[in-house]
Amino acid sequence: VNGCSNADAAVVTVNALPLADAGADQNICIGSNAILLASGGVDYIWDTGDITAGITVSPVATTTYSVTVSDAFGCTDEDAVTINVNTLPTADAGVSPTICLGQNALLTASGGVNYSWSNGATGASINVSPSGTTTYTVTVADSNGCTDTDSVVVNVNQLPPADAGSDQSICEGAGS
Repeated sequence: VNGCSNADAAVVTVNALPLADAGADQNICIGSNAILLASGGVDYIWDTGDITAGITVSPVATTTYSVTVSDAFGCTDEDAVTINVNTLPTADAGVSPTICLGQNALLTASGGVNYSWSNGATGASINVSPSGTTTYTVTVADSNGCTDTDSVVVNVNQLPPADAGSDQSICEGAGS
């Protein structure tokens, strides 16, 4: 109104956004844990409610987790990680055989792609010849590395005692 004027200036600082990184997607077997470790900021808030960079999760189905990362200026970015949950194989060690002492039993497992037996043998089928009734446990792994176990009992029957009687001497031509 009086023709007077004044000026002022303000500096606006534009801070770059943080670069949130929730880590690489992971594959786990059902019943296992996954460790998630986020980076890129100073404060972290996961959609699980956790407020630390690293968390441990145990999903029962494939799940995607997201994290919001904040820097020192309060700027935020978000990233997500997927945990793929694989089912377990079903191990089957086969039917429990009964053998006589000194015989072999062929044990055949199924349910996976890799097999490890409690006696140290590997492979789906193994031959055993135990001296007494023995339990064999097989760990079966699938193509995802998930495992299951099953057992089979090899029953061993002892040989019956054989007794032909005492040694005898006879004369030639004598029938006995």
